[in-house]
Amino acid sequence: MLVAFLREETKKSGHRRVVVAVSGGVDSAAVAALAAETFGPENVTA
Repeated sequence: MLVAFLREETKKSGHRRVVVAVSGGVDSAAVAALAAETFGPENVTA
């Protein structure tokens, strides 16, 4: 459900790319995994 929401909101915003800042903690690892699932691992650099 969260993945679908992120995809839809990104699409509605008109942006083709997103930037997410991560710090290296457990929460950042979760965000990186979510980004990879949402946008595809080939589109995520952490």
